[in-house]
Amino acid sequence: MESFPKFAWRRKGGESDPDFIPTFISNRPSNRWVMCHSEVIFSDFQLWTAWEASVRRFERKTALARTIDAEFLRYLAGTNHVSEAFSRAGVDTDSNDGWLIYLPEAGFDEIEGVIQLTEVHNSDVNTIAVSLLDLLGCEIDESTRTPNVAGLNQLGIQDFTEPVDFEILAISHIHYADLQT
Repeated sequence: MESFPKFAWRRKGGESDPDFIPTFISNRPSNRWVMCHSEVIFSDFQLWTAWEASVRRFERKTALARTIDAEFLRYLAGTNHVSEAFSRAGVDTDSNDGWLIYLPEAGFDEIEGVIQLTEVHNSDVNTIAVSLLDLLGCEIDESTRTPNVAGLNQLGIQDFTEPVDFEILAISHIHYADLQT
């Protein structure tokens, strides 16, 4: 499986910025760029699952959110409510770290019912990510982020047993969003 285009980041200064989200929204090249909470990403497979569900909903014109980034966050958060999705899976002005994610373009083969992925990683995506993070006063965070129970709780996943399979719980949570509709 191809790596999902994601970039862990942290603030350079560590201080809260009330203009952080508006600056991101007004300077990102498209709504295919989304910011996620630092603890809610567990695997590439989780991201591809949320991406595919979002793209499929948009292609079928059954999306609950108006934009692909909001639909993607809605699936990550396992909810029907877009505002709840942003509070569970998004960032806020006090976030000192997180994920910058690029949602790749896709086509839909109506005969086969299959999503056709276009190019995922290219130098443009990497250049845009670094530039956008720099504009926001952030930098790429090379440290490893380990899945944890706090991330599950952040997404609203409360009932699970030890040992925890973070990826399976996160993917099940994505599919739960469709069971609610």
